[in-house]
Amino acid sequence: MVIDSPEAAEGLSLRRSMIVEKIAPRATGDYTTQDSQAVFTNGDVVFMRNWPFVYGLLSDPESSQLRPEQVGISQLPVAGQGDESFSGLGGWNFMVNAGSEDRLDEIWTFIEFMSAPEQQKTFALESARLPTLRSLYEDSEVLDGLPVANLGREALESARPRPVSPYYSDMSLVMAEQFNASLKGDKPVEEALGDLQTELQNIVDQA
Repeated sequence: MVIDSPEAAEGLSLRRSMIVEKIAPRATGDYTTQDSQAVFTNGDVVFMRNWPFVYGLLSDPESSQLRPEQVGISQLPVAGQGDESFSGLGGWNFMVNAGSEDRLDEIWTFIEFMSAPEQQKTFALESARLPTLRSLYEDSEVLDGLPVANLGREALESARPRPVSPYYSDMSLVMAEQFNASLKGDKPVEEALGDLQTELQNIVDQA
């Protein structure tokens, strides 16, 4: 596992420069999904990376100071020269509790119902949640009612699964801690990456 690399330092330094140059708020490292949505829909920042549901809030005057026609949508910028843009796969998942063996028939009935085209279309139009069915990206009602779907299909086709590890949560916490320390200026980039390399290796070794 390598995190203390020139490529990681370049990316984290770029992210830090956006805060230093006041392109992004200093608090951005601590934002939750809702925090970033609120500061963007209030019109306090220019850019936001978030889930598609935020686009659905733009039509509600009580939820947003911005209107849909004021907001453009694009894929995530590429990580480096020659790289391809991609998103993380997953997000709106159905999960089955390990202690629900006696209710599996009902659970699967619900999952099948919620995964059907009719329900996915309703969620797309009313909640701005991207459907998982390719056919719905050819549905004129979905494309007209949810402009983000025009980019959504391309984003889904280029999506990549997140790293698979039983210690993913532990790793994510230490990554957030060290990245945020650097973004806030509490640690130099090189020190944050060096500490993170050590912490991640400790998690792997203890596993």
